[in-house]
Amino acid sequence: MTVLATVVNGCAVSPFAGDDEETCSSEFDPRAAGEPLGSSNRFLHVSAAAGATPGLTTTLAELTAQAGWAQSYDQMIKQFDGMSDPEINELAGTGTICWQVPHGAPDVGATGSYIFLKARKPVQAVRWDAAGDRDPISLLDTPGGINPDTALTSRPGVNPRLVVAAPIEG
Repeated sequence: MTVLATVVNGCAVSPFAGDDEETCSSEFDPRAAGEPLGSSNRFLHVSAAAGATPGLTTTLAELTAQAGWAQSYDQMIKQFDGMSDPEINELAGTGTICWQVPHGAPDVGATGSYIFLKARKPVQAVRWDAAGDRDPISLLDTPGGINPDTALTSRPGVNPRLVVAAPIEG
């Protein structure tokens, strides 16, 4: 297997790195970040079960606590494969991180990561996949993501999900 990359101001640019960033303050690969907060599979399971429960309102902090996670995060964003580094950085408010994600994926919107941050630094990512039951949280109309106290309401049905209960105020 041959890997091609170009180094630009200390940042390797590859098919997974954003070529629109000249320098990187740091790099983060959501697919290889480990699980310092807790089990990603447990988080997905707890979130999916909550989304399928009629009439449930919960918070992100309650979900992560049920999953046995350390509460060492203050924001969660939903990153879609196909987003550029500047798009992810704007969403997360993170500056010039080089995100090691597929930036030119042909199926934009079908896969990505829930990225958990602490003080604008990525801590852990949980991969989601809209084609299966591994995308239990919808963050439509929530620029900048959500925080641990954000209320989420269940939407059971054919494709059960949790949705933000009320618009996020800036």
